[in-house]
Amino acid sequence: APLHWNQTGVRIRQGWHVEWQRSGEMDPDGNVVYAWSDTREGDRDVYAQLISPTGAKLWGDDGALVVSERARQEDPAMIPTGFGDYIFIWNDFRDDTATGDMYAQKLDANGAAQWNESGVFITDGDFDSPAVFRMVADGAGGVIVLWNDLRNGDIGDIYGIRIDADGNI
Repeated sequence: APLHWNQTGVRIRQGWHVEWQRSGEMDPDGNVVYAWSDTREGDRDVYAQLISPTGAKLWGDDGALVVSERARQEDPAMIPTGFGDYIFIWNDFRDDTATGDMYAQKLDANGAAQWNESGVFITDGDFDSPAVFRMVADGAGGVIVLWNDLRNGDIGDIYGIRIDADGNI
């Protein structure tokens, strides 16, 4: 098959301590959004990049900041809402240094945060390590999130929550 971008690909992020989880989702326009955490500013923070079908970086050379708070923010997942924006969730250790809490943020098509700059607290829990979140767009600009939670024992239970287009549970 012919290459659609240059022979060496498109560099999304290079640097120290880059952590990738489930990291890519395509939007209806053929763009792909990627998310990761890295330690470029000291603590682990979450960043994202939107790549066009032609391989152009739409959110600057270093991507868009999703969240930067004290302690670690990691294990991001994301999904296009279908309305030109993207919702991200992650495991956040700013208030719970043992198992973390789930936070969310919405970025618009330009990579600008649409909710509280620090993200929106969604729920606490006892997440797997690394935390594995699964998301699906709800058709109304929000998402439904599923995860395995160990709060009731080592095997865990599946929990779910809906976050609407404005970041409300």
